[in-house]
Amino acid sequence: MSNNKKLGICWGDDGISLIEVNKDSPGSSVQIPFSAVGPDFVASSQDLTGGLALLDTLQKTIRNQNFSTSEVYLSLPSREVIVRWLVIPFMKSTDIQGVVSFEARKYIPFPLEELVYTYYPSPFTKDGLKQIGVLLIAIRKTAFDYYINLLTQAGLNVVYSEPSSMSLVRSLVLRKTIDITQTVAIVNIVNDYGELIITSNGFVKFIRDFKITLPAQIDSPEAREAVQTKLFSELRLSLDFFSRQHMDAEVSKVIAFADVLTPAVCAAVSDDLGIPVQHVTPLQILPGIDLGVDLVNAFGTALSGSVTNVIDFNLCVGEGGNKQESAKKEKQRQKTPPVIIPVIAGAVCAAVVFFSWAGLELTLKQKQDAVQVLSERLGVFTDMPLSEIEAKKAEEAKKKSALSSLPLHSDLVPLLIRLIDLMPPGVWFESMKVSFNEQASGKQGRVSSDDSGKKQRVDYYPLEKTRRVQISGYAYLNDTNVEFRKINDFLVVLRDDEAFSAGFKAIKLVGLQAEKKQNQQVTSFTLECE
Repeated sequence: MSNNKKLGICWGDDGISLIEVNKDSPGSSVQIPFSAVGPDFVASSQDLTGGLALLDTLQKTIRNQNFSTSEVYLSLPSREVIVRWLVIPFMKSTDIQGVVSFEARKYIPFPLEELVYTYYPSPFTKDGLKQIGVLLIAIRKTAFDYYINLLTQAGLNVVYSEPSSMSLVRSLVLRKTIDITQTVAIVNIVNDYGELIITSNGFVKFIRDFKITLPAQIDSPEAREAVQTKLFSELRLSLDFFSRQHMDAEVSKVIAFADVLTPAVCAAVSDDLGIPVQHVTPLQILPGIDLGVDLVNAFGTALSGSVTNVIDFNLCVGEGGNKQESAKKEKQRQKTPPVIIPVIAGAVCAAVVFFSWAGLELTLKQKQDAVQVLSERLGVFTDMPLSEIEAKKAEEAKKKSALSSLPLHSDLVPLLIRLIDLMPPGVWFESMKVSFNEQASGKQGRVSSDDSGKKQRVDYYPLEKTRRVQISGYAYLNDTNVEFRKINDFLVVLRDDEAFSAGFKAIKLVGLQAEKKQNQQVTSFTLECE
């Protein structure tokens, strides 16, 4: 009998929450507070001693809880995950990955090689122009490996992982707290840490963290007013920023998901914003289980694949992620061991017919699964004609051939870097113009003779490549004479520098004059290097 249960785990700020889920029904649950691991334990330190102590506590908890499955669906801390919403021009599906990688390097402060990431494209039309919105989810490999390795050592098998914000959204959608067709903001507050999540059409399009100091007695009028003011300020700031990024989307509702926020505070914030604010508690999502928002996140991640309106982002099989597990499962799933026991001729024939049909049905199921996996990867571009794919392939091959013939190596870049290193204080560059020229050098190239050995001809004359770098800039030292001397000294330094002078035959000053720039007396100059 197959086991449909999943073990959802949320790695929170204060501890680890575990809940076993059967389809969409919560089952056995438990929390491991980090304070139980040790008084000095810091969850984000990733030190060896703390990791071993946490591993020991986790193993004991799992044994005592006696969960019936070891397949884990992991909800990762939002502070570790980078979420970016990119808009790119409409293009063929084969071009998207390269463009996303290029755009991601501009918006993510880490090299892509250091990240585990995945993305989902969503075409839309704005002002009659087709575009593609791309939701990009990324986490640093070092952090990702820490969580996965520790759970693996505890005897668990992590098959799915996502940001906790998406886990929370999935839980709210399942309980119909969120209308999937609307743009909804979710405010989640734990301790003095606040998180604002904006979701639309199954996407988490915006996440912002903020600090909010909650008073010990929130029921007093002064405390309610302080929380109301702070919450309104953070919400207004976030909503304004979101509306500038997504001019076509407007938040229609706010979900205040926190025990500490009273209905009175939510009503006051709703009046200030002019947007409905609904107060929701974890108990409304998981009735009878009062273990906070982290358990709701653990519940939500275990629902992946069963809430069709929410897009699943599995970092375990993302770029740079652990694809071995899914590959191993696919291999195991495709095994079809024959089990035919000949007893009598009739039984054998019946068995052969039955298992042949079962084998055919299984093969068909495998093909259908493969098509479904491929369709999910292609997204909305599943129906791209084969002729377009072949044309794109030929076009890319032609580009590759052209690029391979280009001389890509140049020693000019290190010379320009050297130029900047030698630049003295008080001097800056305004513009730089680089030009190249190729002409016959006049020197004789390869010489060939005819059959008689008497006549000779020149097969070619080598090209002589020249380059010129023209640099314009300014100097400001509050004294024109000092500025003139500083620029002339700079010229001498360039000519005396062994590396720089070796790259250029002539280094000269072609312009030097005093002028006014933004009501300040400065000295402009122009250098030519060739």
